[in-house]
Amino acid sequence: MLRLKPVPAAAMELVERHGDQAAGVARTRRDEAMEADDAELTAYWNAVLEASEYLIEETPKPLC
Repeated sequence: MLRLKPVPAAAMELVERHGDQAAGVARTRRDEAMEADDAELTAYWNAVLEASEYLIEETPKPLC
């Protein structure tokens, strides 16, 4: 069994690293897991995707 980061931590790290592109990165990972027919990893990346989308929406944008 893989040792994965908790979903909130993984989503925050993706947003910190990739900014607005974080959801795309998570979506790619989810799709790769789906292609590998790994239901557990697909569910994990789907949750990370949803959390990263939420973080992107809720992160205040600079006014300038």
